[in-house]
This record gives sequence, structure tokens and C-alpha cells, in this order.
Amino acid sequence: MSKLLTIARREIANFFNQPVGYVFFVAFVAISYFLFFRQIFLSGFASIRLYTLNIPILLAIIIPALTMGSIASEKSNKTAETIYTSPISLIDFVLGKFLGNLAIYSLMILVTLSIPISLSFFGAFDWGVIVTSYLGILLLGAFFIAIGVFISATTENQIVSFIVSLVAILLLVLLGSDSVTTSLPPFLSSIVAYFGVFSRLGSFNKGVLDLRDILYFASFSLLFLVLTFYLLAEGRTVRKGILAYTFKTLTIFLFIGVVALNIVVKPIFLRLDLTHDKVYTLSSTSKDILTKLDGNTSLVFYYSKDLPPEFSERKDALMDLLKDFSKVPRNKLKIEYKEVVGADAETLAQNDGITPVQFNTIKNDEFQAKRGVLGIVAKNGENREPTAFLESVEGLEYQVISLVRRVSGGSNKKVAFITDSNSLGLYTDLSAFRDELSKYYQATTLSLVKGETDKEEKTIPTDTDVVVLAGPKENLDAGVLEKLKKFVEGGKSLIVFADTNEVSLQTLSPLENTTNVNDLVNAYGITINKGIVYDLKNNERINLNQGFFSYVLPYPYFVRAEVTADGKKILGNVPAVLSLWSSDLSMSVVDGIKQTVVVKTSQYAGVDEEANANLLPSKEFSQTNLKERNMATISELANGATVIVVANDDMLLNDYFSADATFVLNLFDIATNDKGFVAIRSKSSIPNPLVFKDEATKNVVKYANLIGIPLLIAFFGLLRLKIRSQSFARTYHAS
Repeated sequence: MSKLLTIARREIANFFNQPVGYVFFVAFVAISYFLFFRQIFLSGFASIRLYTLNIPILLAIIIPALTMGSIASEKSNKTAETIYTSPISLIDFVLGKFLGNLAIYSLMILVTLSIPISLSFFGAFDWGVIVTSYLGILLLGAFFIAIGVFISATTENQIVSFIVSLVAILLLVLLGSDSVTTSLPPFLSSIVAYFGVFSRLGSFNKGVLDLRDILYFASFSLLFLVLTFYLLAEGRTVRKGILAYTFKTLTIFLFIGVVALNIVVKPIFLRLDLTHDKVYTLSSTSKDILTKLDGNTSLVFYYSKDLPPEFSERKDALMDLLKDFSKVPRNKLKIEYKEVVGADAETLAQNDGITPVQFNTIKNDEFQAKRGVLGIVAKNGENREPTAFLESVEGLEYQVISLVRRVSGGSNKKVAFITDSNSLGLYTDLSAFRDELSKYYQATTLSLVKGETDKEEKTIPTDTDVVVLAGPKENLDAGVLEKLKKFVEGGKSLIVFADTNEVSLQTLSPLENTTNVNDLVNAYGITINKGIVYDLKNNERINLNQGFFSYVLPYPYFVRAEVTADGKKILGNVPAVLSLWSSDLSMSVVDGIKQTVVVKTSQYAGVDEEANANLLPSKEFSQTNLKERNMATISELANGATVIVVANDDMLLNDYFSADATFVLNLFDIATNDKGFVAIRSKSSIPNPLVFKDEATKNVVKYANLIGIPLLIAFFGLLRLKIRSQSFARTYHAS
């Protein structure tokens, strides 16, 4: 062990005792920062994913330069023969070279932690994802270093070593990239993608440690280290012919063995979820649903064999989830896997609501259209709920367990939408929202205004659990107000989506919405204020076309409001809420009511109260009276009733609902006291936004990393080399 560490320290010293080592170090860090900061502020999210996506290509250049002289220099300097005849074992020599280079590489990578550390003051990072992402980068680097050390052992020319390593690693990187896999036949592309490094980094980048990925990097790294050992062992024996034959045979068998190992472990599902919200771990609610089934519920997973790589990844993710389901103790769910082959099998899948899709494949050097299926259906007797095609794996647990829940009984809670006062229509304006809500609750409409033909006064049915007032455009009848208040007094829940403005999409001009909805919500200490909220920091970017050019501009009226810390305790880790042309809320204390503001803007939000406000993105926004604005609140009454007020109704419309689906549906779960599904639906891999006080602060962070860190490394290198040079000079004069 001591000899191994001596060689490793010698490798590290050789690197840091030369100016070229620091030049190399500075270049790597500077390029890393450039690749990261080139896009991070455009995305606006607290995530290092942009960096990890670029790192394989960067390492394809950096690692060959780092390892090219590891053993090749020993050969060119004629020190290899000394090593062969020394008491140092070849195992110590090879591992020492490998660990020395790995230590240098690890130090360079760890320096880039300044990126998430410095940005964490402006946005909450998921540090579990950071840890796994960096571990993935380190394992990837170890694999490439093992390749570089092996190739360095094959030659005494460092330039040749660099070029061959560069080509080998670059081919390995490109092998698993989309540009290559999409040009291959589906069967071959799936194999190539499985053994490509990009697919292996996927789990690490999501915050998951998967045994299969760790074994992949460890086994292939070990393979090249063993090959390096036997290659060098040939130089220590006079029976080179026999050893050469043994080496070739061993290479073949080792390679086959490592490939076989990775194929064998593919079905093994063992992983550790380090994400903050345990996004990839089954929730207790899902486990509870699975154990309380009646034994007649089944999930049938239909899939085609030869799917393109992006579809294959979804298939693997769904299979992993179903394995999680099957591992739940006392689980009563039946799971079937059906590979769709032939027209009859495809017809059977279609009868279960699964829709075939068409994609392109490569055959005989040309694109050919092919059909395939990737869907799942939940069954219980005559009840059937399909996902016709798996479009995304985001919120996969929620997608699948909701199918199971619906066919096994679901919820009998009733939600009634008021149709009076020209409110938004459940079957027209809100049809997309209704389709989603109806999967979990019985959604109906309700009028409380007595018509001329009505003989009796209209009332809210006693079996109604939640009443919703969405976007009223006219005053509420006094009788309607009274009925809604009595409904709440009875311990039931009320949800109000309303603002004080209507905006024309054609002219981008506002029209004040003068309703008396405040007469309803004032009783609970809430007031919907006039004006349109804008947020100068947390906002959505929009595309603006002018002539032949297209621009991406921030639009402060499209507010990206954050769920508060108290709000997350109730609603879960909901992503930022997109609120378009919204109002804000004022709060006042009312005895017996617990008020919780669940959504707020940043502290850089203002309100435009002009009657004919200019809503164009190019306008100059007022910088006065900027502060946090309340956008949504939940009030809990002593009698068990819940009143939820959201100062925006556009988020329910068909064109915008998908952006805030999790937030809106979680509000209904809270209103119906169905909190279990809140935890599942709130699982999200979407990172938190970055919010900077001003452009100057953003630039300070950017250039402190992009320029400051490389300069510090360069300064340290110059100082160390100068001290070392003076030390040598003193030693020389003393002698």
C-alpha cells in the first residue's frame, strides 16, 4: 500500500510541479464555468444539469491530455525498465498511476462546486442531486482515466497516446448520444444506448444511485486496469510470445465477462434515492392504496420490443416503478407485461385503449416508418383506465397510481362549480381542467339563482363537499353570497379563483372586472386588490417576433410566484406557480380563522393600477413600492371548513392549465381533506428558480466564478512554483 501511495503522490507531484499542470487546471475550470454560465441564466433554474450534460464531451479532451504521459513518459525516459526490475509490484504501479490521475481529476471537479455553492444564495438546490451528479462525474472520469492509462501503456509516444485516447473516448461518448442511436435500427440502438455513457449518467443526474450504473463504471474501469497490468507484465518476462497469447485471450474473455455482467444485472433493481422529496421512492399513500385493493385490480403494461432509445428509457422507468409496486408487502395489485408483436396483439392493445405511435427507424440505409406501443391500462371488472401512450416519466408514480385508484373506486367527493355571475364554464373554458379533475372527484355545475320557472329556492346539495367560484365577471346575487357563506358555516370548503382584470389577447389591453366577490371573501379576512401584479425578477420569458427576427424577453406580468415555506407544508413541493395578469391579496386577522399565505411573489413585485395600462413587454416598469405580494391563501376555520382564495383565474383556462396543474389539483385535495395524493402529485424533479436582486449581483456571481476562480488557481500556481524555485536555488548555493 505504501508503494502504491508513493507512486500516486509522485504522479500528483509531477503534475503540480510544472507550469503546464496549472495551465491545464485553469483551462479545465475556465471551460467548465463557461459551458455552465453560457445557459444557466437563460434557464433560470437552480440546477447543474446543463453542466453535467456537457461534461462527457469536455472529458473526452481533458482526460487524454491528463493521462497521455502516465506510462508513455516512463517508456520514453527509459525508466520503465527500472520499474520492471524494481521490487515495486506492477499492481502497485498501475493502481498508483490510476489513483494519482484520479486525485488530480477529482480536485479539478471539486473546484467547480463553487458553482452550486455560490448560486445557492439565490435559489434552493437539491443537494442530493448535486451529490449524485458529482459522483457520476467522478465515476465517469475514473472510467476514462482507466482507458487513458491503458492506452498510455501501449506506446512511448505521448502524442500518439493522446490522439488514440481522444479518439477512443470520443467514440465511446458519441456511441451513446442521440445523434448516433437515432440513426441505428431500434434493436441495435437500444443496445448501444444501454452501453453508452450518456444513459449511465441519467440516474446520477436525477439524484439516484443505481447499482447497475455503479457496476457499469466500476467493471469497465477495472477491465482496463487489468489489461494495463497484463500489458506491462509482458515487459517483465522473457517468454513474451506465450504472455502475448495469454494477454489476447484474457482480453477477449475479460471483455465478454464485463459485458455479460452488465447484461445480467440489468433486471436487478436496487437503487438509493437521494432527492430531497424522494421523487423516485414510493410514497406511503401509494403503498396504502396497493395494500387496500380488493384483489381484482390489475395493471397491464403494453410495449413494443424495438423502440427508439428515448422510448426505451421510458419503458425501463415504468418497469422499474412496477417492480417497486410488486415489492410492497401485502400488495394486492396484479401486474402483467405484454410485449406487442403482430397485428393481433396490437388490436388487443387498442381494445384496451392503448394507441400505437409511429416513429422512424433505419433499415437498408434509409428511414422507414414503424409502429409501436408504450402504454398501460388499469382494470377492475368493467372499469378500465388507460394511459394511451407514455408521453413523459415526470410524475410517473402519480400517473400510474392514479389509474389504479380510479378503477378501484377512487373518491366519491363531489365538487360543484358555480355557473352564476358569468363565471368560467366547466365544460367550455375549463374543459381540460375538468377532464383532469374528474379523474379524482365528481365534478358538477351548480346554479344558485332562482329562475322564473323555478318553484323553489335553489340550494347547495347536502352531498356537495366543495363549491368552486371560478372567474365571475358579474356581481354575485345577495342570495348566492348568503348561501355560500352558510355552506362554509356548515364545515364545507370553498375555493375562489378570481382577479380584478380581463386582458384582451389581441390588443394586450386590460379591462377592469368589477365584481363583488370581495363581499364573499372579506368575511374570512381576505381582499382581492385592484391592479395587475408584475414581478421584475421572478417571471416567465416569452417569444417576441419582429419581422424576420425572434427575441426571448422577460415578461413581468407573467409572474412565477413561489410556494411559501408554510405553503409547502400544506401543498408539498409544488413548482413555481405561473400567474398571468394576476391581482394580489390583502390579509386581515379574523378570530377563529387560521390564515396561511401559500403563494407569494418575490420581493421585487409591484402592482400596475392604471386603467389603461400598457401591458407590452417593452414598457418601463415602475421600480417604486416593490415588495412581496400575496397570490394565494388558505384559511382554516374552527368548524373544519377551508376557504381557499387564488388571485387569478387564467390558470384554470384550457391554454394555461397544464402549467399549474399540480398546484391547482393539490388545492382540491386540501379542500376535500384528501392529503395523501398531495405528496404524490407534488413529487417533482423540476428545480427551483434562481432569483437575483439585480443584474449587477448576477454578474458578480458569474464573473467571480468564471474569472475569479481560475485567477486564484493561477495565482496559487505561480506562488507555489516561485517558492519551489527559490528553494532549489538555496539548495544549489548551499552545495
